[in-house]
Amino acid sequence: MVRFTLRNIMERTSVKMDLGDEDPLSEINCTASEYWGGEYILRSGYTLLRSDGKVGDYIREGDVIEALPDPDRISEVETWGRDSERMRTL
Repeated sequence: MVRFTLRNIMERTSVKMDLGDEDPLSEINCTASEYWGGEYILRSGYTLLRSDGKVGDYIREGDVIEALPDPDRISEVETWGRDSERMRTL
């Protein structure tokens, strides 16, 4: 069992998670999508995490995993709509 924090950098919110070492990283993406909506790319430090890996291979106890909105999945409405001001400030 690995305990870590999943942080959404756009929403500035986070979720504490517990997953098994053998669980796929795609579980984290599913959780982010269900919790915040949308599609995400996961990052640990400078490393982008591929969803086909296993949690125990990439994440250690106490790590902070960042969920970044997938730029290929952001619609033009979101980009130029109400979120555009927030995106410019990042």
